[in-house]
Amino acid sequence: MISIFSKRVALRLGQLLLAAVGIVAGVMWAQWILTTDPFAQLRRGAPEGLSEEIGVRLKGVDVKMYEHGTLVGSAKVGTLDIRRDRNRLAFHEVADGMYRGADGEFRFASPAATYDSSFRRLEVGSGGRIWNEDMDLKVLGAVYQGSTQVLQTSGLITGRFMDGSIEAENLLYRLDTGAYRVGPITWVGEVEIPAVRRQDKPQTQKWTIKALGAARAKGDLEFYENVEATDGEVIVKAPKGSLNRKTDVFEATGPVEYFGIEANLRCDKIVIFRAEKRAVLTGNVTLVVKPKENQKLEVMEIPPFRPVVPEEVAKNRPQPQSATDSQRKDDDEVRSGQTIRKYPILIAAEKIEYWYAEGSRRAIITGKPQARQELPEGRWRHLWAPRGLYDGEEDTLRMIGAEGKREVRIMTSVGDDLVAEWFEVATAAEEDSWQAWNITGTVAKEPDQGKPPPTGPTGPIGHR
Repeated sequence: MISIFSKRVALRLGQLLLAAVGIVAGVMWAQWILTTDPFAQLRRGAPEGLSEEIGVRLKGVDVKMYEHGTLVGSAKVGTLDIRRDRNRLAFHEVADGMYRGADGEFRFASPAATYDSSFRRLEVGSGGRIWNEDMDLKVLGAVYQGSTQVLQTSGLITGRFMDGSIEAENLLYRLDTGAYRVGPITWVGEVEIPAVRRQDKPQTQKWTIKALGAARAKGDLEFYENVEATDGEVIVKAPKGSLNRKTDVFEATGPVEYFGIEANLRCDKIVIFRAEKRAVLTGNVTLVVKPKENQKLEVMEIPPFRPVVPEEVAKNRPQPQSATDSQRKDDDEVRSGQTIRKYPILIAAEKIEYWYAEGSRRAIITGKPQARQELPEGRWRHLWAPRGLYDGEEDTLRMIGAEGKREVRIMTSVGDDLVAEWFEVATAAEEDSWQAWNITGTVAKEPDQGKPPPTGPTGPIGHR
């Protein structure tokens, strides 16, 4: 029994020993396969100085790149270097390159580029070009990450972007959604006019847009940060802005500043419904109507306009004094409609809704609007009303109160104090006409020279 048992044990030990030897041999064979350079024969004739990391160099080749059996890229390459681990390809003199993500593709050309198959990463070197339907850019460098479908540039980029020309830095673009983030940016292109402006010009014009940053999320909404836009006739500045290309609505929050040839304005928020050609300005709206002699485009300080009540104005109004001929002439300017466009006009309101299509320009001004005009030698005129109606075609401004109530008030520095149910004045240059309804009040009478001035305005008038 002992003899038989010993033979069986010896046989079993021999089988285990052979299995162990087989495993060791298999591991060694696998290591040899994994470490053997399949391009060794090709490299025997490689030029001197070839990097030790480069396994093979090929000239004038067409390259195709696959991921999980799917073609994701191709290029015509002047020189191709393949690293020993075969994970990294170095391209030189790249032409007609293409890289395809799951939901989109772009093309590229460059003096140099690299592709790492392990990380699905394509790098385009300095002097490269990248293009698709959204862009055609020259780049100092760019990286596309296949796992996230994100294309990111570094340094300055120039070329075509979103149907315009661009000069910007730091573009991040998603190939799957078309979403992007870029900035700082200067963009020049043809766009529909996104602001209240003159209507004797075409509705599409070249704009220059500068922003600290611009972005488009998934969908149709674009955002701007610290934006300034101009078409040569208007300048719009705002800390934040957005444009919905599907609904064609532009929105900016403020303070928003608008500089035009004829007027400047500031407000907390502006929403422009471009398809309707309608703009809504809300929150601390201040409008400066420029005098005819100073109608030019320039960025300038918009003076603050603090709304005041009539009693506060009357309290600070100087008492009438004996006047010289020159002073009488200045006083006459206060009452003349021909001087309306001679000096700046400040208008304050909480809301202005403006339709700016040619042939139907009009505005509704609400939120207790006030208008004030400063004239030389400390003279002025001031107007209050619950709301105003501006007709841009007829060049008239009508200030309106509630029906049957005299809620429109007009005061001047010479002592005039009038109230009316509504008051309308022509706003065209050199036009001297006005009309009112249910008007009453006092018109100051100039004191006679050499006599003590009266204590207050005199001369009641009835309705007209």
